[in-house]
Amino acid sequence: MALPVATPVARPVLRPGLARWYRPLIVGLAVGGAIFGVGSVLWGYALGMWPPHDTSAFWLAGRHLIEGTPVYGGGASWYLAFVYAPPDAVLMMLPGLLPYQVFSVALLILQVLALRYITGSWVATAMLGWIPWIHHEFVAGNVDCLMAAAIYASMRNQRGSGVAVAVFAFAKFSPVLVLAHASRRQWIEVGLATVVLLALTLPVLHLWPEWIAKLSVKGEYAGILPLFVRVPTVAVLLLYRRPWTVAAAAALATPIFYTQSIVLLLPAVRLWWDDSGREMLARRGLSPRLS
Repeated sequence: MALPVATPVARPVLRPGLARWYRPLIVGLAVGGAIFGVGSVLWGYALGMWPPHDTSAFWLAGRHLIEGTPVYGGGASWYLAFVYAPPDAVLMMLPGLLPYQVFSVALLILQVLALRYITGSWVATAMLGWIPWIHHEFVAGNVDCLMAAAIYASMRNQRGSGVAVAVFAFAKFSPVLVLAHASRRQWIEVGLATVVLLALTLPVLHLWPEWIAKLSVKGEYAGILPLFVRVPTVAVLLLYRRPWTVAAAAALATPIFYTQSIVLLLPAVRLWWDDSGREMLARRGLSPRLS
């Protein structure tokens, strides 16, 4: 199976009439996006959303496991509830050893770096600040940017990406779909990582029935796209078997698709751009040149 390989970044050769405004426009959009994005997120934090509630749920899961208290408690409420599989709960013990605020800041930084990895430049990352759904992800404090980076790394056949895929598959299931376009090495990485992650739960096997019981409770949030709408789309995307369609399938198949889950589609957009976007750019008078 042919796999995508990293290619040098293409720099467009601009027609003379475009050269005057192209760079100032891009820089202006990036600066504006950074200001708007950071301002929106800080405004959310100022209104009481710091530390982010999903980040709090991750940290609390680790603390509860360390202290021997229920990880999947909280009854029917999903607020501050940890709903990922037991292997990820065990992994949360490491953040649980950190001070709460330190972990919150560290996760925020990792999320930003994950976006930078996917986009390939700080300019492109800053321009994402214009997208409100990006703000929602940082205000919620989930791990969607990290999961998106894992999907992108897998589709680029990066060494070690299978480990990240296994970790996030225990969180939101759908990353396992990237195996539809994986190499033998990636299959081995996912398999070995899965065995290790399952072994980590041997001392806390009681977490498995507790987790299943938690998932059986009807959630309070339905998301913006019902699963029955997304499943046929995912099937079609997998049948097409292009890198960007497989990445899109892995994004859309997540159990609940929130507004901030749109972040998960960034790898598909980047892969589509690398596959078809430059050719489209050339047809419009911008001739890509490798450097």
